[in-house]
Amino acid sequence: MDETKPDRPVGITEDARRWFDDQSAIERYCDDRPDTFAGRWREGGGTSEVLAFTDDARQHVTDLRALLNDPSKVSIVHLPNTYCSLLDLRDAIPSILGTTDGLAALGPDVKANCVFVRALPEFVEGVRSTLTALYPDIRVEEGERPVAM
Repeated sequence: MDETKPDRPVGITEDARRWFDDQSAIERYCDDRPDTFAGRWREGGGTSEVLAFTDDARQHVTDLRALLNDPSKVSIVHLPNTYCSLLDLRDAIPSILGTTDGLAALGPDVKANCVFVRALPEFVEGVRSTLTALYPDIRVEEGERPVAM
């Protein structure tokens, strides 16, 4: 008999149920490792997951094999910065700059494992020089609209 879980859609196929359950397990697994989790994204048209961690990728592969219905749809990569550290840096940017004036967007780029900042054209060079002097891995690009704060 199909086990009913409150967060699982009703009436889905067996393959969809397995994928849905794997997604839930992956989310819990990553949430339980904030000190090493570096990011997560989908590839292959949304049919596979890439999980990034700052520590031993082989151990995560072993751990996930025991948790997932189809571990072959998940790959593990090593990145240097945790997702939490990227969020902390993103949150610190307004304080570093002393304002949000001129910012169009900011946030973590999990694949690049850095924080991106989009600044309005007239602010790009000032924002770039201030931020990259402290954090060389920040990407500053030209953006279009101011951030609503």
